[in-house]
Amino acid sequence: MAKTETFRQSEASRARLEAVLSQIEEMGLSRDKGARVTGRINPKLLELARARAGAMSDSQLLEFALANIVIEDGFADAFTAARGKIDPTLDLEA
Repeated sequence: MAKTETFRQSEASRARLEAVLSQIEEMGLSRDKGARVTGRINPKLLELARARAGAMSDSQLLEFALANIVIEDGFADAFTAARGKIDPTLDLEA
């Protein structure tokens, strides 16, 4: 069963990667690649991120990570801000 779960995660990771990169392509953010970023990070963090995203080059991984920040839709903040604002008389069991 663990093998199947790993396969599903891999498929989900691949689908997410494709969706994110497609979205930044539509935004015109994948064409000009003239900027360069360097830095040092924990090797285990890099290994886990690469495994979660679906093993890719450092450049692709960085592009994917930055794209996730850019396209983040603010749902978590909106959800948190709405806490306690549902009408207490609303029938949620209907």
